[in-house]
Amino acid sequence: MTETLLLSRTDVEPTAQRYFITREMVRPGTFIAAVGADNENKQEIDPRLLAAATVVTDLTEQASKIGDLHHAIVAGTMSRDAVHAELGEIVAGRKRARASAEETIVRSFADGFIAIVLPAYLLALGMGQLEVGFISTATLLGSASMTLAVGRWGHRFSIRRLLLTAAMLMAATGVAFAGCSAFWPLLVVAFFGTLNPSSGDASVFMPLDHTMLATASDRTGVFARYSFLGTISGAVGALAAGLPEWLGARLSMLEALRLMFVLYAAVGVAVWLLYLRLPEAHAGEQRPSVPLGPSRGIVWRLAALFSVDSFAGGLVLNSLLALWLFER
Repeated sequence: MTETLLLSRTDVEPTAQRYFITREMVRPGTFIAAVGADNENKQEIDPRLLAAATVVTDLTEQASKIGDLHHAIVAGTMSRDAVHAELGEIVAGRKRARASAEETIVRSFADGFIAIVLPAYLLALGMGQLEVGFISTATLLGSASMTLAVGRWGHRFSIRRLLLTAAMLMAATGVAFAGCSAFWPLLVVAFFGTLNPSSGDASVFMPLDHTMLATASDRTGVFARYSFLGTISGAVGALAAGLPEWLGARLSMLEALRLMFVLYAAVGVAVWLLYLRLPEAHAGEQRPSVPLGPSRGIVWRLAALFSVDSFAGGLVLNSLLALWLFER
């Protein structure tokens, strides 16, 4: 919900040369429409508040020379590059006014239940532990391959188009798993699809989401909310994995498990509808000529560290843990 800050006439000094809207006056989510200034001395907003906000300007070139943005730049609390968008970009749909967590919540819910349902479904089809392991491994190898492909060639397409394609692939994956019973077709679908046996965000959606979130001015807060909501939604999804047991009184267990993959496909359609609201912003519009530069060594060291962590995490995937519990 968006709140609007209202000030009385006595609070406002039209020729103010020091801000009168302080950071302490404003709660998260509040909307402020600053009047602006006609010279570089006038000021309305605390530079600390401006640095913590999602800033939209009429014209960034002008705002950086006079008014509140100018004072925040002089104070060193933010730079011109930290401006989220110009008003014309939002009206034209090239940038979003606010980042939405709805897609993450819905998608993480599906990842949460599918990680547990997957081994149960494969066992119900008559497959053995080794086959379940192969299919779980194929899902991760496919996700890693698609992530590398997005990093290498994704800049040629808009992020909106890539996300819509991934959502359609998610729906197709659910339909294919619900309709197939043989090992080899399921192995192929697992590799090229979006199934996630870890219940965390480890699919092709993750790098695309992060690209969108990186445009927010309050990146730390946005990423924190993204991770928190995704984790909570995944936990609720894991709880929903018990639905086949409840449906077992009306359907066979295999039919009930198939319905969970139909639900997964329906979530993919819902995510596709949510992604339709995204602006057609091109992934490579602000692509730097040297993507990493001096930070390349740090990135490679972090990647090596994450690889070790992921290797250990791969030994206790949710799907494999569920398999162990099912087979006890």
